[in-house]
Amino acid sequence: MKVQAFIFILVITTFVSSKGCKDKLNSTTLDSKKTVENKGDGRILDLNSGVKIEMAEALDSAKRVLKFNCSTNQCYACCNYHLSNTFNISSNNITIGFSSIYVPSICATQPGPAKTTITIGTLSDGIYNLIFKIGGNKITGRLNVTTGQYKITIDTSNRITISSPVLYRVPQNTIWGGIGYQTRQSDSLVQSFIDSLEFYGAVSKTLQVGNYGHFVIDSTGQIIRKNHGYYFYRPFIFNYSNSISILTRLINDYGNKRSSIINNFIPIMSIWLYNSQGDQLRSWTKQANKK
Repeated sequence: MKVQAFIFILVITTFVSSKGCKDKLNSTTLDSKKTVENKGDGRILDLNSGVKIEMAEALDSAKRVLKFNCSTNQCYACCNYHLSNTFNISSNNITIGFSSIYVPSICATQPGPAKTTITIGTLSDGIYNLIFKIGGNKITGRLNVTTGQYKITIDTSNRITISSPVLYRVPQNTIWGGIGYQTRQSDSLVQSFIDSLEFYGAVSKTLQVGNYGHFVIDSTGQIIRKNHGYYFYRPFIFNYSNSISILTRLINDYGNKRSSIINNFIPIMSIWLYNSQGDQLRSWTKQANKK
């Protein structure tokens, strides 16, 4: 049941995500000299559209790294086209140039934008000048970095779009994740896992409404994460400063509980758990006994 539901959601998600690009391709007359249809050939194409930028922060126990996930507004016949770019950071000036589209020799045959990820790095708190160069245009803006958030402001331009101008930073000692399960009969076991987290030191956490990259906090203060194809899904977020080895044991324990419906093969529930140090724990894989 879990596998069937997951496959169904995956198929629907893939169809929906590509449909927008298919519509754009079908409704636009494209120059055949600048468009590659169903296979890549290693050519370089002109960049004729604007670029959308989404901020993301990679989490690590030693440092945080800011990245810009960039994609073109224009869709292409293959979803693995590369958005060529240049990047330089000097003092408090960050300069990024978008120059062309690289068509790889192998085509991932699903429509999509050209994409690239630019690693900005670990930034000290302060205000940084942003200079974007795209085509013959120069767009300026500012990046404000604080301990709690990144904020981008861009001078008026239709060539550069920031999908979420404010990215909140995941506070230290935060754990979050979700529990997926298939029947209401598992509610008590799901609650038992949550109670166990709290017993070992997890404390309910209230965060500012907004986008944290790894999750979103809605207007009611609840965490929003993707449901990976389960009939029932319970997200959670806590403050937790104790050993990760306790979380590892809990997830291994609850992940081994099986349903008696189909020869004890299907897990009763699946658990995802992440923390602000970049660790990822999943109940369907054997976790290392981290300290």
